Amino acid sequence: TQPGALRGTLAATLGVAESALEQSWADHRGLVILDNGEHLVPELVAWLEQPGPQSVLLTSRVPLELPREQRVPVPPFEPAQALSYYRSRVALNGQAMPPDVQALARSLDAVDRLPLAVGVLASLAPLLPSLDTEHDSALLTLPVSPALGSRHDSLGSVVAWSWSLLTPSQRHQLCLLSSFRDTFSPQAAAAVLELSAPETAACLSGLAKASLIELDSERARLYQAIRELARSHQEDSHRQAFLRWALQLAQTQLWTTPFGEDWNAVSRELPDLQQAMELCEDPSQRLTLGLIWTRWRWRSTPIHPLVRELEDHISAAQGQHGAPLVHAALLMSNLTLNAGKTEQCLRWLEQVKDPSPIVQGKKASILGSYLRSTGNIAGAISALERAIQLLEGRDPYEHFRALIRLAVVVEHSTGPQSAEPILWRAVQAARELENPYAHAMVAAQIGSNLSIQGRCREAAEALRQGIEECPGLPYTAALNLNLSMAHLGMGNFAQAEVALRRAEGIARRKGDRSNQSMALNNLGTLLLLQEQPIQAKRSLKLAQATQPGLHRAGVMAQGNLGILALLFEDLETGLRLLLDAVPDCETLGLHQASACYSTFAAVALHLLGRGEEADQTFQATPKLKEPGIQKLQEQAQAWLSGQGAWRSLREGDDEDLRLLYLLRERRGQGS
Repeated sequence: TQPGALRGTLAATLGVAESALEQSWADHRGLVILDNGEHLVPELVAWLEQPGPQSVLLTSRVPLELPREQRVPVPPFEPAQALSYYRSRVALNGQAMPPDVQALARSLDAVDRLPLAVGVLASLAPLLPSLDTEHDSALLTLPVSPALGSRHDSLGSVVAWSWSLLTPSQRHQLCLLSSFRDTFSPQAAAAVLELSAPETAACLSGLAKASLIELDSERARLYQAIRELARSHQEDSHRQAFLRWALQLAQTQLWTTPFGEDWNAVSRELPDLQQAMELCEDPSQRLTLGLIWTRWRWRSTPIHPLVRELEDHISAAQGQHGAPLVHAALLMSNLTLNAGKTEQCLRWLEQVKDPSPIVQGKKASILGSYLRSTGNIAGAISALERAIQLLEGRDPYEHFRALIRLAVVVEHSTGPQSAEPILWRAVQAARELENPYAHAMVAAQIGSNLSIQGRCREAAEALRQGIEECPGLPYTAALNLNLSMAHLGMGNFAQAEVALRRAEGIARRKGDRSNQSMALNNLGTLLLLQEQPIQAKRSLKLAQATQPGLHRAGVMAQGNLGILALLFEDLETGLRLLLDAVPDCETLGLHQASACYSTFAAVALHLLGRGEEADQTFQATPKLKEPGIQKLQEQAQAWLSGQGAWRSLREGDDEDLRLLYLLRERRGQGS
């Protein structure tokens, strides 16, 4: 029915003249069905307010807002419902189901599994196996069965019908919102639409009533077919409004504390920041967006591709006005340091010329980690103490991070007792931050420190408290990792395994490959201690595969595979794996691991009867002050020299010493 023709259509349907329609309507007691009435809303509202005994079933993409109206929403299907409805429509049309069910599911997802769209796609059943539905727009122009009616000759025409019913203002709003890649917050929508919060709420509510967007209390999303149609009507002004929002968000969050509440809010907008990067042509703006994107992906993406990607952004932005190159240089120095590229780290730090205390404090903090990785412990401590002084009262989070870094350096150089007071300062700094991630981070360090001191029960209690206070946070994986170390020190192998498997599961779900691979590595070590070589080897290989490239857990897994070979395979293979792991440990600044694997290599040479080489290797191995390494090297020296009985294991002894005991037992060299 065309607009203005409703009265005539009703009279013809009831079989009466138009002049007698009111009386006939008042007397009619049947069910009146009106399909697709959205384009007749003003006339329908006026007519259905007429009194009458009949019931009216109306399908419409917008509500009529009548007092007697009882709405029956038809939301998108669930996946199983969509497939079931699709099958029924195909059977009704006498057609065959597409053989590729996964391709069909992707096609249904591309139209949001809307009932009308699923019915339209059902008429395409013979074609779907050959369709490329990688891009949503591919489905919009496909012709469908004429039996669906002239307005439904293609899926695009179905969407265009809804578009034609919109006001110019609504079309403008959809064009603005269509730049969002997926869901968006009301706050983001308000910034792009340039409306107040109440105006934005009214706008989104109106679009939802028109069946154009999904809307809940926190997020909104355009249906994909609507998004594609709106994008085809976009002008440059629409895209620029979206870019202004994305850039403002990125610029205000460049120095946001990672893992805080603000950062969590930003992370939900990251798909749209990536979308903005693709739309942006200005190099300095692309760098700003790229910095946020890189910081967020750091924990879940191999570092080397991130470094290359950010290098490209920086290179393109050189000389551009307003490019945040200081922040980029600091981030690159941190990335390259974590990737084991110490020379590149130093070059990036040298590019940081900004004299402000905060920037120089951040620079000194990273420099401290760099100096530690190169073995310059005195320089590292001096740099970190300067960072703490510059950052205190200026940048609470970076001040906290510098304290944690200093504690780690002191712990590895002069022992855990010296580091403990620094960690308690970090605890106070974390309390002032009121950031649950900082609480979890320092709890993990406190637990590790107490375990190394042999105070495993205190460590377990501190770690359990941290886990209870920070449920669901990504850093809970690190807390469970250190809890396993405390249980291992107490000889509780079963509880240590539970904590490690929990750590691996949390890290995997959160996309934290670093802690996932470390949990797999530690699990492999624990399985070695339980003399399960097949399961241990599988776990260690998974640790290497989870985070490819040169990284902490992978290098340690390599060394542990060497120990596994010494225990259960052949000594030559074990020696080769250990010697391969040592230089990689040094490259990454893993001096404890390097000393451990060098010590085991010396023992392997001893077992092979190459006593002189064993003594030379042991003498060349650094003698660290870390208690666990000291105990390991003392007992290895006793073995190599044949002097003295071994003391028994006790609470606080770590896995390296336990593995040395197991190796001596298995190789028949007991005291």
